Amino acid sequence: MKKTWRALKGVLLFLVVLGIFTLRMLQGDTFMLSTLEIDESEHITPEVFIDMTEIITHQNILRYDLSKKGKIIDSHPYIQATEVQRKFPNTLEIKLKEREEYAIIPYDGKYLFVDRELFLLKRTDAYLAGDIPVLRDVNVTQLNLGERVVTENDKLVKFTFEAYEALSVSDLFPYITELYLIEDALIIETTEQIDVVLGREIDLPYTVVATQEVFEDLIYRNQRNVSIVSKYKDYIFVESGTLLQQFQSKIDEEQALEQENNEDITESEIEPSGDNE
Repeated sequence: MKKTWRALKGVLLFLVVLGIFTLRMLQGDTFMLSTLEIDESEHITPEVFIDMTEIITHQNILRYDLSKKGKIIDSHPYIQATEVQRKFPNTLEIKLKEREEYAIIPYDGKYLFVDRELFLLKRTDAYLAGDIPVLRDVNVTQLNLGERVVTENDKLVKFTFEAYEALSVSDLFPYITELYLIEDALIIETTEQIDVVLGREIDLPYTVVATQEVFEDLIYRNQRNVSIVSKYKDYIFVESGTLLQQFQSKIDEEQALEQENNEDITESEIEPSGDNE
């Protein structure tokens, strides 16, 4: 009985000492936050992170719920994953994995910037021409900022991304202007009035090489206003006229709306709309 009592007193004493030590650590200056280390971000400033998480200096780093802070940062559309760590005695470290802008989808008079997985990063009234491909005629059915855009032709969109990546390392790539998803096929518009039409059943590596050779031969022979068509594996042919001409009325309507939206808009005016509908 005496041994049990001594053991119990020892446990109670340990708990009291631990409690006093913890209280002093929480209230003392030893672990006061003095440094916040944040991975460099292309889209978010450190000030935005601080506003989102309400992390302030001169507060004990043991008081922060790191899991909760990480989830708050993860809610930003451009953030794919976050890891928040304590570095004793007085530093918090925030590691980031960001989503990258991969394509622009014109939709309902706006421009949707999406990543490789179709997550909606921002929505703008205009865009500046650059290295990001424009995907036209994507049938969007649902969108929310920071969530995956739902489309009626997801498989074709996925194929388009795969084709674009394959084309990006070919000599054909510099000639590409815009991409159209029409009638279960990818139509690629080029600067040379030569369309490239790709179907989802093709062998991409072979088709890219073969299409590039046909494209170069057409340019050498000064043939324009034609389409290189490859909708099935190992089958490529050239037909007169560009397939985009068949859909020109719809395209003209979209481009007229785009021109109207782009009027007098400078780079400084291009900002996310902030809504998530």
